[in-house]
Amino acid sequence: MNDIVSFPPQWDKTNPYAMILYDKCKMHYKLNEEEKLYESFIPNAVFHAICISVLVYSYISLILVIIKRDAYIKTKSNVNLSIIFSVGTIMNVTSLYLKRVRFYDYPCFLFPFVNTIGFPLNFISCCGNIMIYLRQCYNNADLYSKHSNNSGDQKKNILKKNNLMYKICLWFTESKLLNMMTIYITISLFILIFISAFEVNYTIHPISYGYCQTK
Repeated sequence: MNDIVSFPPQWDKTNPYAMILYDKCKMHYKLNEEEKLYESFIPNAVFHAICISVLVYSYISLILVIIKRDAYIKTKSNVNLSIIFSVGTIMNVTSLYLKRVRFYDYPCFLFPFVNTIGFPLNFISCCGNIMIYLRQCYNNADLYSKHSNNSGDQKKNILKKNNLMYKICLWFTESKLLNMMTIYITISLFILIFISAFEVNYTIHPISYGYCQTK
C-alpha cells in the first residue's frame, strides 16, 4: 500500500468525484507520481489542434452552406440536413473539448445533455444525406432503364424495385426524418433527466463540477 500514489495536491479533496477518480487511478501510478497523475488529465497539443481544426472547419462549412444556399441546392444536396450535421458536429466537439480542457471545473451534467442532442443531429442527418444520394441513384437508374431497350437492364430494374432499400428510399422524406429526429431527442432527454435523478455520475442540485467520469 505504501507504493501507491498519494492524492494529487492540485485536486480538490472536498469533491466526491475527485475521490472516486483517485480510487480508480491510484493502482496505476507509483509513489511520488502525483504530478504525472495530475497531468494525465490535461490534454496535449495534438488534442487542441484536432478539436480546433474540426470546429473551424465546421463553422466555415455552416457559414458557406447558409450563404451559398442557392448554389448548394443546385448540387441536389439537402441544405437543412447539411446545416443540422454541422450544428451537431459543433455541439459534440465543443462539448468534448471543454470537458477535457476544463476537466477540473466543468459542469458534469452538460456533457451528457449536449451529446444527447448533438449525436442524433450528426447521425440521423448523415443517414438522411445517404438516403438522398441513394434515391438520386435509383431515380437515375429508372431514367436509364426507361430509355434503354436492353431486356437485361429491364430485369435489373425489376429486381431493384423489389429491393428493400429502394422502398425505403422512396418512403423517405425530409419531414419524416426531422420528425424522427425530434421524437428521438425528446425521448432521450426525458430518459436522461430520469437517470439524472439517481445522481450516478453527476449531480444537478447542486451542480457537480469537474472530474466528470463514469463510475
